[in-house]
Order: sequence, then C-alpha cells, then structure tokens
Amino acid sequence: MTGPEETPYADGVFTLDMKFPSEYPFKPPTVKFKTPIFHPNVKTDTGEICARPASRRPPRARGGEGGGRATRARAQATTSSSRTGRRR
Repeated sequence: MTGPEETPYADGVFTLDMKFPSEYPFKPPTVKFKTPIFHPNVKTDTGEICARPASRRPPRARGGEGGGRATRARAQATTSSSRTGRRR
C-alpha cells in the first residue's frame, strides 16, 4: 500500500497483514501494519489498528453534527426525570 498524496505519508510504501475471517463480509478482517508507522490509531509495538470499526461505534444522535451534546442533554434529562419520578 502506498501513502496518500499530499499527506505526511506520501511516497511511503507500507506492508499490511490482512486476515479475512470465514464469516466475512459479516465480520471485518483484521489488519496490522508490518511496516513501522507512527499514527494515533496504530499501536506502535504490534501494528494493530486500535480505532473502533464503524460497525461497532455508537450510533450518532439525530441531527448530524453536534450530536454528542444532544445525546448528553438527553441523558441528563432522562437521569433528572427518573430521580423525580416524572416522565418527559
């Protein structure tokens, strides 16, 4: 794999170890960098990708951007209404 142009990884060549489970495409492949790489989502000692796959991320709140605040506000409203016994 080559690094994308106009990034710090441009002109780089990276070797990956990809393993596809028998349940693929219902279970994702495992991918490890064999070439040493310094990236916040790659473990430097093993080359494992440590970002959560999109299929396992919590769903976004409705309304697009800023969903984190809406989710937090909804959780606070639920918590406060459960203490008082009122439903919202």
